[in-house]
Amino acid sequence: MTLNKSSLSPRLLDLPVEILCLIMNHLGPEDLVALIEGRMVLVSVITTKHCSAQNAEGMTILQLIARKERQEWMDMLVSRCANLSPRNHLYQTPLFLAVKEGNEPVVDMFLAAGAPVSVYSGTEHDDRRTSPLVAAVEVGNSAIIQMLLDKGANVAEEDSEGGQALWYAARHGHADAVQLLIENGADMVDAGKKFCYSIVCRRLRVPYRSHPGANEERIQLFDSGC
Repeated sequence: MTLNKSSLSPRLLDLPVEILCLIMNHLGPEDLVALIEGRMVLVSVITTKHCSAQNAEGMTILQLIARKERQEWMDMLVSRCANLSPRNHLYQTPLFLAVKEGNEPVVDMFLAAGAPVSVYSGTEHDDRRTSPLVAAVEVGNSAIIQMLLDKGANVAEEDSEGGQALWYAARHGHADAVQLLIENGADMVDAGKKFCYSIVCRRLRVPYRSHPGANEERIQLFDSGC
């Protein structure tokens, strides 16, 4: 059902809650968000069923707000949804989409509400199965990377291609992200299975001494190249 916005009226708020919910049960997530943004329905009438409603791309209201500017009503909306990690048809969660968008306030909102940081986009059979941390690294947003690390994101997790966050940070030339990951325990030898970090460190001028527990084996790798 597609909502005819010209027929909307603030008097929807005057309807009995039971009637309003019956109407809302037949609306898609875009229409639900439009009603809330237009203050024509209150977030308090949103139910778990509304949170689970999907459009043709498998997007729920949580995925739709991931790209929007954070507003006060969003926090209440998130608190009313039992599942904070619904997946669209590309297996992307709301947190993952907010990370890819570089939407720091909304990422913070989802994390504060308890959205898990280890839910991957894609499936184990996909060519490109990746985590929110890798998505943040590819964008190069150090603030979001730190948010995810503070919530327990694993710097050593590998995607479907065997790459770790440090590898992607280096490949995209994000020096600040490289430094941040190293400071949080990323291992340059383990992460470098597919990439030469000696070259990356020299190019990005990341000091070797920043790596915790640097030893002779690592120094030899840096000095000799791949």
